[in-house]
Amino acid sequence: MKVIKITRDVIDIPFVDADGKELLKLEFEVNDENLTRIINFKENMGKEEVSTLEDMKATIKKYVDITLGDGSFEKIYAINPNIIAITIYFKAIAEGILSEINERKFNMQNNEIDNLIN
Repeated sequence: MKVIKITRDVIDIPFVDADGKELLKLEFEVNDENLTRIINFKENMGKEEVSTLEDMKATIKKYVDITLGDGSFEKIYAINPNIIAITIYFKAIAEGILSEINERKFNMQNNEIDNLIN
């Protein structure tokens, strides 16, 4: 039997400046738990009670760190200490990840169909 090599499935998330210079690169590890977190974030965004900027910061920090790894929020905050911007970044990250997953799923389905036909 052929050996099956297990690899980590990750999506790179680069942060670049206006000139395209990479300032930070985070990774999203594709697994069921992380996908569930991203979906929950998208569904619950705006539903959590936040009355102060500190509440907003704590909420987005929770989502960023549990999804992209402990300390990820602080790394982003270090390059742009703007909680509203980080919230927008994370929403874009969530949408990008879900888009990437859907594209992978579509490609897998097309490959399976090709294999059945050929």
